[in-house]
Amino acid sequence: MDYHEVLNDIVLLLRGMGDFLPSTAVTVGALVALLILLFMRGKIALFLCFVAARYLFVRSFIALSGGDIYSLDLTGVVAGIVVGAVLFFIDVYLLVKIIFDWSE
Repeated sequence: MDYHEVLNDIVLLLRGMGDFLPSTAVTVGALVALLILLFMRGKIALFLCFVAARYLFVRSFIALSGGDIYSLDLTGVVAGIVVGAVLFFIDVYLLVKIIFDWSE
């Protein structure tokens, strides 16, 4: 297993996330809503952005495997674990930060 192959699979996964975005109007509307929420409650907006990124990543990962995740090679599995773990720990960190810093 070569690290260049793993990095290439990570890039393929991240590029594939764009294929699962909804139509342009829906994407722009969601981004505007997240920007408004970012100015009101920054941590919640960041958390929602990373939840959406995790959803798009899972869709991209399943599409890269052709719908059968058991048929992936080792580089695809390692790339999925790396990106998935990063997104998961960012989500957990932001969720804990939101819960403990809640001021209302």
